[in-house]
Amino acid sequence: MLLFHDIVFIISKASKASADIFVEAGNKIQFGDLYLEVCETPGHTVGCVTYVTGDGPNQPQPRMAFTDDTLLIPGFGRMDFQVQ
Repeated sequence: MLLFHDIVFIISKASKASADIFVEAGNKIQFGDLYLEVCETPGHTVGCVTYVTGDGPNQPQPRMAFTDDTLLIPGFGRMDFQVQ
């Protein structure tokens, strides 16, 4: 069994899922000197977001994007299974 101590679960507010923190486009998630910017990237599921590394002077370069199910190759996946 996995136990998650001191972990905070973050998810898009639009997903309507349960989490500790809800984010939406434009929010910044700060950790130490680094941060991630939240971008809405509607896709395969409701509330898809992409987290992009910050663009400040102390942020990683080149910038990186962390996606969930938005980038599917070679298409965009099924979108017919969700209730809206």
